[in-house]
Amino acid sequence: MTESKKKIQNWTQLCFRLGEMFRLDLDENGVFMLIGIRERGWGFKEYTKEEKLNLIYLGTATLLCEMNRITKVTTDRDGWPVFKEPNIVAEWTEVQKIGELKKGAIVYFNRIWGLN
Repeated sequence: MTESKKKIQNWTQLCFRLGEMFRLDLDENGVFMLIGIRERGWGFKEYTKEEKLNLIYLGTATLLCEMNRITKVTTDRDGWPVFKEPNIVAEWTEVQKIGELKKGAIVYFNRIWGLN
């Protein structure tokens, strides 16, 4: 099995694989933004600061939705999904939230790459 076909086991592997694919040095927000770009159906271009923040939010909301922590309730007039956030997410510390999002990102990319 080639390196690109192996299931991602941890955050470092995920960042390395994505970094190689996109020739980027990624942190958490970079990974969450890539998820947002994919979910929005957009490609690579220059994004405004507001667009970047919206894409990061979409990426994190997508992961939380896949973990059944929040629910997509509708789509706004601009085509952005709208989510309902239950109290359990609000009760997490920032460290807990980032940890869960990292785990979710690993599952997300293994799924979309067919590596489950």
